Amino acid sequence: MLNSPAVFWQDVSKGAIIMDKEISQAWIYILRCKDNSYYVGSTTDLMRRLHEHQNGAGSECTKRRLPVELIFSHEMPDKNQAYLVEQQIKKWSRAKKEALIAGDWDLLKYLAKKPKFRDD
Repeated sequence: MLNSPAVFWQDVSKGAIIMDKEISQAWIYILRCKDNSYYVGSTTDLMRRLHEHQNGAGSECTKRRLPVELIFSHEMPDKNQAYLVEQQIKKWSRAKKEALIAGDWDLLKYLAKKPKFRDD
């Protein structure tokens, strides 16, 4: 789980060989859609992908919910890592995604715990 920026990087890059940024640049991103839903994706070209989403060519989900707004992005070492993190974030609750978007690492850590283990 993502506890802080340092732990986040460590969790997703265990054993990964980080290549030159020009070769390995990839992104995870979150869009807010017109209906306030979130769309989580990954790409190797963030600006191109955002343009595709905004023009209705990005995904079936976002083309029905235009306009979309980029509200979070994070550079990843490569497209495989980006895809794995995208799949992880897609399973998260809305509250957990909002903590990530806000950069609230303490809340994210709290929400990562099972409810019965949370200190309320």
